[in-house]
Formats: sequence, structure tokens, C-alpha cells
Amino acid sequence: MEKILIIEDDEVLADTFKTGLEGHNFEVMYALSGKQGLEIAKSFNPFVVILDLGLPDINGIELIKPLKEYTPYVIIVSCFNDTETVKKAYLEGACDYMTKPRPLEEWVVKINSFRRDFALKHHKPAFKSGNLEIDFEARIVKVKGEIVKLSRLHFKILKLFVNNPGKILGNEFLLREVWGRDYVCCNDVLRTQIKEIRKIIEDDHTNPKFILTIQGEGYSFNIPE
Repeated sequence: MEKILIIEDDEVLADTFKTGLEGHNFEVMYALSGKQGLEIAKSFNPFVVILDLGLPDINGIELIKPLKEYTPYVIIVSCFNDTETVKKAYLEGACDYMTKPRPLEEWVVKINSFRRDFALKHHKPAFKSGNLEIDFEARIVKVKGEIVKLSRLHFKILKLFVNNPGKILGNEFLLREVWGRDYVCCNDVLRTQIKEIRKIIEDDHTNPKFILTIQGEGYSFNIPE
């Protein structure tokens, strides 16, 4: 359950906002001043801070950097949308600037987008070797830190290889495992798919380091040292 901290001097608005977010399975606290908000952030360690600029004790802009020590995401909320204020907010480290009022659903979508962003940045891949990273659960493949696009078929073949490192996988085995027992594909189709995968994941697809061809037997997945 992600933690959300609302720093808003309007208690009725803050409490209503808190109740709404709790209905979407977030753990929520609120503060009515900047000083109180910073104190809560130190112990609460919120995932997202929703920060109103018009606080009674401090300009919200001045709170962004101190808050970033305890949260990865600070969203500024304000009735105003002048260019200079928005620019200052981003320069101080805010991740978004939203004018109010906004419907609750929009806030939920925004927070969930940060959850995905955080997961992509911090999730440890199930497989990592050299420049290749694979997260099977999220279906994400990275080469040199950049996400690359693989078709469902390519991903299925690659997963089969990675789950059988060092083993020689014959063409018949690969065709059956990928296309099913009643496959009608031929070796040429398999060869083409593997060639396309190599072009995506290998530094040099003409001299592959991961998917090796074993002449007369099939293929083997190698994990370079």
C-alpha cells in the first residue's frame, strides 16, 4: 500500500481528499502547514507528497527540496498556473504541477503512473548478463539500459532459452515448445525468428554471444562471463 502525504491548509479539503484516496487503497496522512508536513514526511516516508503552494507558514516552493529527502515524488497543486512559478517548481525538483480543482480519478491515475515509473527504475531484473536485462513478470527487455520491443513470439522464444542456459535445444524441441505439438512451422521459420531476436539483443548479431548455433543439433543459450 503506497503512502501519500497531503500538505494543504484547507482542512475540509485535505480530509475529503484523504478519504477519497483511502478508497483507492492508499495510506494517507495530511498536514495543515509546511512545518508539520516536513515533520510527518521524516517518519512517514511517503511515496508521493501532494503539496499546496499557498501554505500559511512557508511558500510551498521552498519545501520541495527538503521533502525530496523523504519522498521520490512531489506534486505541486495550486490555483495558479503562471509560467515562472511552474518553472521554479520543476527546478526545485517537483515531478508534476497540477492546478486545482481536479477530479479524484485524475489523481489516482497520476499516482499509479508514478508507481509504474518507480517500478521500472528500481525493479531488479530476473535475468541480467552484460548489456541484457530481462524482467519476465513485467515482460520488459532492456539492452544497454534501454527498453527494446520484442513481439510475443520473440519473448516466448527468448524466455525458453534463458530458462535453459547451457543446454542444447534441438529444432524439434523448440518448434514444439513455442508453437505447440501440432506445429506446422519449419526450421526456416525458427531460424528467421532467432535471427530477428539476435538483431535486437546481441551487440553483433553476426557474432552472437547469447544465442549460439550448435551445428547439426540446434541452439544453446550462453551466459557470457
